[in-house]
Amino acid sequence: MIERRKSLAGTLLLSIVLLAAIGCGSSPQRSAAGFCRTFKTEAVRLHDKYEARAKFASTAQPLVGLVSMVGTLAEAQGDLVTMLVRLDKVAPDSIEPDVAAAHDALKKQADHTGQALTNPLAALGEGVVNALTSAGSFQQVNTYIKDNCDLSFMKSG
Repeated sequence: MIERRKSLAGTLLLSIVLLAAIGCGSSPQRSAAGFCRTFKTEAVRLHDKYEARAKFASTAQPLVGLVSMVGTLAEAQGDLVTMLVRLDKVAPDSIEPDVAAAHDALKKQADHTGQALTNPLAALGEGVVNALTSAGSFQQVNTYIKDNCDLSFMKSG
């Protein structure tokens, strides 16, 4: 009976340790290295995606190319929002509030893009106010990336 309790206690302890390890491994770690790694992954993904789109637009009929690029601009907003979500998950505490503010501003802008068709003046006004109020956060994120991440992968040549 005592052996059975020890075995049960050992199994329970092992289960707790495994669950804790799985739980700790499932949430991204906030660090400069994780942030920079995520930035690089996202930047390369978006570069490759939109480089292909630009090549198509430049070889298409003028009207087809124009329509394609307008759609691409709208899609790019969504992709940048997604990139900021991913960066926010790994952003160190020192930059996370600015990443979150940049995300919120870009998401708000993307959510209101359709309004430009029905009320362009209101959309323009909201866009200007949104840009002015979030410019500091975008600048902080940009500075953090330049100061902490290896950007050599972005150089052409």
